[in-house]
Amino acid sequence: MESVLGVNDLPDAALVSIFEALSLQERHCYAAPVCRRWLQLCNTTPQLLRRIDASFASTQLGAEQLTSFCTWLLEHAVGRVQQLSLVVEQSSTSPPPEESAAALPAAIAACGMGGSLRELRLHGLVGQPAVWASAMHGLRLLHLTARSYWEDWRPSARALQGL
Repeated sequence: MESVLGVNDLPDAALVSIFEALSLQERHCYAAPVCRRWLQLCNTTPQLLRRIDASFASTQLGAEQLTSFCTWLLEHAVGRVQQLSLVVEQSSTSPPPEESAAALPAAIAACGMGGSLRELRLHGLVGQPAVWASAMHGLRLLHLTARSYWEDWRPSARALQGL
């Protein structure tokens, strides 16, 4: 009788190769909940954390997801992420929820302080660059397409000039 192998019989390297084909959201919605091993691979494998792309909508759910993402980023990706690309859409008529507005700049700054962040692409609501720009020690490319609720960008412009 032939033995049947399952997907969990694959070595970690093979699973990581499969996970690389998934977006960050797909990995965390569909792969990570399967078992502890897959969760650990999704959260700790350096090659899965080198490039992070994420988008958040201008809804209350999007704001909650953004806050949760920032917490995850602080716990798992600091010092590992080399390319961070975020799209944070926000309603033009209302400011962002306070919690997510504070969480995003802190998470971006932490990634920069880790020294591994080389490329940062931010589109939409990016907060005050003055909060995170000084932490971008290893940054080689910065692409901002920003919308801000803060009227005075002078401190942010000075911080960006220091990069």
